[in-house]
Amino acid sequence: IPILIILLVVTLIKAYGGISLSEVFARTPEQMMSLGFIISVIAGGYAVGAVIQPDITRYSRSKGHAAGGMVFGMMIGFPLVLVLAAILTGAAGVSQFSDVMLKYHKGAWGIFAMFVIVFATWTTNDNNLYSAALAFNSMFPRVHKWLLTIIGGACGIILALLGILNQFMNWLIILGVTVPPIGMVMAVDFFLFRSREYKFDNLEKLPAVRWQAIVSWAVATTFGFLTFFKVLNFTSAPALDGIIASVVVHTILMLASGHKISIKES
Repeated sequence: IPILIILLVVTLIKAYGGISLSEVFARTPEQMMSLGFIISVIAGGYAVGAVIQPDITRYSRSKGHAAGGMVFGMMIGFPLVLVLAAILTGAAGVSQFSDVMLKYHKGAWGIFAMFVIVFATWTTNDNNLYSAALAFNSMFPRVHKWLLTIIGGACGIILALLGILNQFMNWLIILGVTVPPIGMVMAVDFFLFRSREYKFDNLEKLPAVRWQAIVSWAVATTFGFLTFFKVLNFTSAPALDGIIASVVVHTILMLASGHKISIKES
């Protein structure tokens, strides 16, 4: 993130040597997007980061280190990079980040820009592969972790070669509808009902599948897709619709199955 910010600031200085900020904001995209669609797209990426946060911070020295790293990364660093990148793409008139960098940087700065892009992608995808391997290991505990990692990496490479990037916006929408309910079901389960059970010592005693959580996620995700395809209309943001539905449904199912609300104390 720090190196990316340096690169973006330098590029901004070069880009706005021949164009004003007002000119950039006056431009209109070829294809307009609704506010609800944009919220869902952004929410998809953020929700994935929130859900896999335990994977990323599992070796932090303390809860404070884990929380501090995520707050800086997700609430300061990442939004700043998004805003700077959005302003730059508006100035350059192209949407691909690599095209923006090559437009304003030549020679040594061009090489540095490509270096930053490659390693920024690398450090993101190694976390993705790490989290995928942990998820696969939970589902297939008898399979060697190294084999699951190879399979996950191979799937990612194949999808990249098949041009999955061309479906990136659709993929973000899928994430925006399916992932936020996961995080909210976990949050409701922890803060309202089962905070005492979320301990390492209890892992072996807990059921492998909790049907209330699965049903809550399924209902909320279905509701989100129904609002996305305009079958239903709620907040106009499918990601937010799924979040609200997951909270309501999981609370109802937990109460109906005999669980009592027990507020998590800090």
